[in-house]
Amino acid sequence: MNMELAEAWLSVIPSKYTKKCYKSGIKKFESWYGKPVETLIKSPEATRTVEQFYCHLKEVHNQNTARNQTNAVIQFLKFHGTEIKLRRALGVYRTVPTTRDHRVQISEVQAMAKTAMDLRRRNLILESASIVESQLTLNTFNVMNASRSTKVKPRTK
Repeated sequence: MNMELAEAWLSVIPSKYTKKCYKSGIKKFESWYGKPVETLIKSPEATRTVEQFYCHLKEVHNQNTARNQTNAVIQFLKFHGTEIKLRRALGVYRTVPTTRDHRVQISEVQAMAKTAMDLRRRNLILESASIVESQLTLNTFNVMNASRSTKVKPRTK
């Protein structure tokens, strides 16, 4: 990747997290495509190549990850004057709402801690996970004791 083109593009993005996601998407695209992304600037094949990249990502990742990784390439090319018109039927523009209907596993917490950028964030992740775990344990204990407890008489004066 031409660093001058990349820095010109990334310098107008205010969020450091968006920059990080975009860099990751560009790297993934270049490893898949085998050429630098700037070879698609003003290319008539740009739209078709981006669509193929998205389809490749859909085989490996969920909808939202595939969309985010593809969006990095789209935004880079649009910034440098290449119009990308993707077919709506692909579903690139669709966001799938996700829900966490299960407790976080220790392996998931460890993975989050590994990706933390500094020691402070890593400690926050681990501490919040231990607080949640202790609250769940306390709630379970209270429910178990409540089922065994005797009736409490109302207070009278």
